[in-house]
Amino acid sequence: NWSETKSSSVGLDRMRGCMEALSAAGITVPPEWIARGEGDFAFAYQNSQQWLQGPPDSRPTAIVAFSDVMAIGVLNAALNLGIHVGEELAITGFDDSPPMQYMVPSLSSVQQPIWEVGRMAAEMLQEILIGKPPLESAVLLEPTLVVRESSAHPIRVAA
Repeated sequence: NWSETKSSSVGLDRMRGCMEALSAAGITVPPEWIARGEGDFAFAYQNSQQWLQGPPDSRPTAIVAFSDVMAIGVLNAALNLGIHVGEELAITGFDDSPPMQYMVPSLSSVQQPIWEVGRMAAEMLQEILIGKPPLESAVLLEPTLVVRESSAHPIRVAA
């Protein structure tokens, strides 16, 4: 259960990665629980409200948002509906921005190795400035899942 940005190749890559991981775990996500659109608070809030309004046995038990801003939208929708995040619903964001640890409950998030990204970008720029083509035009780095209170919840597989 997640949201992803409509035109972002990064969003599409994140979605593919989620789909592969879920498939490998034997988890099927109903198509109506996949939202494509703008990656902002309002988009995530509105879609989450639709997904979460039903009875507990018919709604998602986890939502992966492809940005921390979207995860905050999901959190607000859940809290406004009286859903106990971390118990009835797990939420995970992406980027691990500093406010995630201070949200109530604190939000789990995928942390990118930003120092390594910066170092590699500087090296690539240096190569370009001395007239050498960069060795790589795109680099994938291993992220880290930072587990917090929002995902202390057992998974229920969709039927």
